[in-house]
Formats: sequence, structure tokens, C-alpha cells
Amino acid sequence: MGIAMADNITNETIDYVSILAKLELTGEEREGARRDMCRMLEYIDKMSELDTEGVEPMSRKIQC
Repeated sequence: MGIAMADNITNETIDYVSILAKLELTGEEREGARRDMCRMLEYIDKMSELDTEGVEPMSRKIQC
């Protein structure tokens, strides 16, 4: 398997995302955001390992 997506999250990535989101983060908030983003990407990496052969794609999105 290749490099995990979460391994690519740097402080510069968080700074860039915070600029796009127009957020002013403290150092503690920035570290929390980096941890949260890493966890999300680790979850996506884990989901990509699932065997989806034979699973039909959804024809429409699910409304919550």
C-alpha cells in the first residue's frame, strides 16, 4: 500500500485550509485541527481497503 493520506497533513496544510475557511486559529486549535484532519483521512484510507467487489453503486445520494 502507498503512503497514507494523513501523513501529508502539515502545519502549512492547516494554515492554508484555515485561510480558505477564513479562520484565525491559535496554536492549540491548529494542532487540534491537524489531529482531526489526520483522523478523518486515516478513516478514508481504512475505507479504501474494503472489498467492494459486487457492491452496486448508489444511484442517488441519501438525504439526511
